Amino acid sequence: MDVTIRRARVSELKIIQDLNHGLFASDGPRDPYLNHQWPYEDGQSYFKKRLVDPRSICLVAEFKGRILGYLTGSVRKTDSWRPVTRTELENMFVEDKFRSQGVGAALVKEFIKWSREKGVRRALVVAYAANDRAIRFYQKMGFTPLALSLETNLS
Repeated sequence: MDVTIRRARVSELKIIQDLNHGLFASDGPRDPYLNHQWPYEDGQSYFKKRLVDPRSICLVAEFKGRILGYLTGSVRKTDSWRPVTRTELENMFVEDKFRSQGVGAALVKEFIKWSREKGVRRALVVAYAANDRAIRFYQKMGFTPLALSLETNLS
């Protein structure tokens, strides 16, 4: 698939929000506490920042003039307890019918390239433990497990 990966434009904010809403819908069964309106509420300022902040990135995957996926990420603040520079792939979504065609891989490769240009040493991504497909994908892209987050229901 001949897809173009490029930086998103501010004028494409609504498209990115709609794609992010698709991400929330697909993750909904894994996390019943997700606010599915976040992409249109707080998500608007989040994505605007990723579009203009030099320490952030928002990429889109475009095919025949149509945006069919996106990726956002940023350079993380370095912690004194673990002084390694890192970027975080914060969220990514590719429309269902374009998955398993190299679109996600192309987005991640461009993110890794950007991360290297920023001079960071590590890149990280978080995926739901129940999202086997995403975990396999990120492992194929070179990510390896580092930590496990556990939660319990208190109500």
